[in-house]
Amino acid sequence: MLTVWDRALIVAVMAMAALSFFLLPKAIGAAGRERAVIIQSGSRPIQSFPINEDRVINIDRQDGFCVVQVKAGRVRVKNSDCPKKLCKSQGWIDDIGEPIVCLPHQTVINVSSKSAEGSKVDAVVR
Repeated sequence: MLTVWDRALIVAVMAMAALSFFLLPKAIGAAGRERAVIIQSGSRPIQSFPINEDRVINIDRQDGFCVVQVKAGRVRVKNSDCPKKLCKSQGWIDDIGEPIVCLPHQTVINVSSKSAEGSKVDAVVR
């Protein structure tokens, strides 16, 4: 038979496990890694810079334009002349590996870890 204190201990342990399930991966993943924004047009990189530098980048192509805004450690497509504007509707991104893609202009904006640049290993699983 469980006492009140046994039940309270079980609830506390379950609450800590649930919190660590959601918070720990973010803390481990972001610790010690500087993030960078990488902008590619077609298959070639156009620009790469730290995500903590606020700036607005105009990408002009023969088939149109795309305006990328970096602010407060996040990045988004501020304006584009593509037909459906799906790249603009994706909103702000800030997580490593999260892309914004504009297919009509063949533009990809990606958040990457600076330490992962130049590495051919995508992930390590033990």
